[in-house]
Amino acid sequence: MPVTSAQGIVATAPSSAGSTTRHGYTYLPALDGLRGLSVVAVLFFHAGHLRGGFLGVDLFFALSGFLITTLLIREVESTGRVDLRKFWGRRMKRLMPAALATLIVTTVLLAWYGQVAEQAHALNDGPWAQFYVANWHLLRGSGGYWASFALPRAFGHMWSLAIEEQFYMVWPVAMLVCARTGARYQRVLVGLIVVGCAASVLTMVLLYDQANPTRVYMGSDTRASSILVGALFATTVMRRAVSAVHRAIGPLMQWLCVGLVVVLGIGWATIDGPKSSWLFQGGLFGHSAAAALLVALCAQTPHGRVSRVLGTPPLRLLGTLSYSLYLWHWPIYVLANEERTGQSGWSLLGLRLVVSLAAAVASKYLIEDPVRFHTGWLRGSPAVLSFVGVMALGALFWAMLPQPDTAPAAFDPARIEALRPTTSTTALPAAPGSNLGIPGATSTTFGKQRISKVLFLGDSIAFDEQPAIEAAIRAAKVEVEVAAFPGFGVLSEKVDVWPIYTDTIARFAPDLVIYQLSVWDLGTVAQQRVAYERLVQLVRGNGSSLLFVTPPPFAAMDPKSTLPQLPDIAVSLAQRDPTRIGFVESVAAWGIAFALDIDKDGVPERKPDGTHICPAGAARFAAWLTDELARRYDGFTPAPVREWALGGWRDDERYRVPLGICANVR
Repeated sequence: MPVTSAQGIVATAPSSAGSTTRHGYTYLPALDGLRGLSVVAVLFFHAGHLRGGFLGVDLFFALSGFLITTLLIREVESTGRVDLRKFWGRRMKRLMPAALATLIVTTVLLAWYGQVAEQAHALNDGPWAQFYVANWHLLRGSGGYWASFALPRAFGHMWSLAIEEQFYMVWPVAMLVCARTGARYQRVLVGLIVVGCAASVLTMVLLYDQANPTRVYMGSDTRASSILVGALFATTVMRRAVSAVHRAIGPLMQWLCVGLVVVLGIGWATIDGPKSSWLFQGGLFGHSAAAALLVALCAQTPHGRVSRVLGTPPLRLLGTLSYSLYLWHWPIYVLANEERTGQSGWSLLGLRLVVSLAAAVASKYLIEDPVRFHTGWLRGSPAVLSFVGVMALGALFWAMLPQPDTAPAAFDPARIEALRPTTSTTALPAAPGSNLGIPGATSTTFGKQRISKVLFLGDSIAFDEQPAIEAAIRAAKVEVEVAAFPGFGVLSEKVDVWPIYTDTIARFAPDLVIYQLSVWDLGTVAQQRVAYERLVQLVRGNGSSLLFVTPPPFAAMDPKSTLPQLPDIAVSLAQRDPTRIGFVESVAAWGIAFALDIDKDGVPERKPDGTHICPAGAARFAAWLTDELARRYDGFTPAPVREWALGGWRDDERYRVPLGICANVR
């Protein structure tokens, strides 16, 4: 997130390109406009309305590198050195007040209105965010960058500000070292930047893990290239190169700007981060390089059409508010969720944007600008002591706040015992708005078969259900194994499950294989059918029976998902061989729509990510499943829920991480 004003950018640009600021620098409105577009992209991405909007951060990074390096070069050219204390002092005055206010105000509001998980994450993440190492803290316990925004982590966005501040701590020192090499220091600087970019990109490629790219996305070392490429375009060598291109192609320069805007815009609209492995093999650097080139071109042609459009008042205003908007928007999104506001979709987004804009305006004009422009008297030792004092008070704030109880909420087995599933052979009514989208789905049944071994297959949902399923089926005196793998189903692009399934079925020799339809079964309907037919052949080849079970409803679903077609495929396969293959809807266990707390007793059955399962939900599903198995098969008598639901499995780590994810709800 660039937190340096778009001032004093281009030594080669005429001073008439914009007004002169109080610092005597030339103001370039187009660069503020770019910041405005970038923050809008991030705001829409975090609301789930712009698939590739996360790439707006890369434009922020490139612009920050360009702006900061320009100011440092100007200081070296005029004084021959870099005053580190003044530079870091300006950065702290610009960054710290609003950031600390965001952290404290959000934490206090969550203490009043937040759920346990929200409070726990704020208290856990806040100190790291205050000291600008949030990215490394989040990496240490991250379940994934994209997944983190489905969880109540109010400071989950502070990672990018941490990376920028770490750059601000290191880069002026590097500039100072370069400045001491003599009159041709910029050649040394360019060489340093090129080597730094290459090392950063190479590190990203080597450390990339397709199953979880968060390490390379949020690491300071792997993201340095996005900032350094902006710094490269601030050097005299690159300025002259851009100027030469401008002289050579003249009016065509504007078409180059238009092309870059279009390319970046298409990327923001279409690129799906988790599925785009090329991003982490040079793609992010390429995007940042294109963004840095656009910044340099706009600075070179301040009167061009693209620069004038980017410099229009609305975009310029958003640019001046971009730091404040970025700081406040995500805590507001967390606080103003569907449950608290009663809104959803575009109406919820509109509410969030209005509140975020109001908070940003208040932050800028009541906190940031007064500290930035009206504390010139605070210099030297008093400034250092003030900074240390403020940071110490912030640390004391975190230390004094009581920690909430983040243990998984205890559920009453008697409530689950009282539940009974609907008759599985009866056609279910159409579920209005059901995430599965199958009208009148009918479960299939077949002749009684004796079972003594059950194998349960699935993805991360089944992984959350696993402890309860194992406890419930073993209590029924039946052997059970679960092969559940977070992040992939039978069509996973990450891991080939077929060797695992084949080996497990051959070794365990189950009488019955249960497959819970997977949210991770991507691909076309035809590809899904082929995969499901392969599963049928594998199971029948072992002499086992197969039962398809639908997953629980989800809070939200990608409109391009083919998940709604999976039950139809399973039903058609069951109809081919009703004696060996079955299908059952789990709507009796979950209901037709997502609910965090299904029976409103303060004990959540589902996790707030809208997908996964808490202990109460796992027990609820296991009780329903064992009743269903008893109805369908011989040799299976469910045990009372109290005999298996009170075991230590309820405190499994999958229900404790992230903090408070399954704690009591208000």
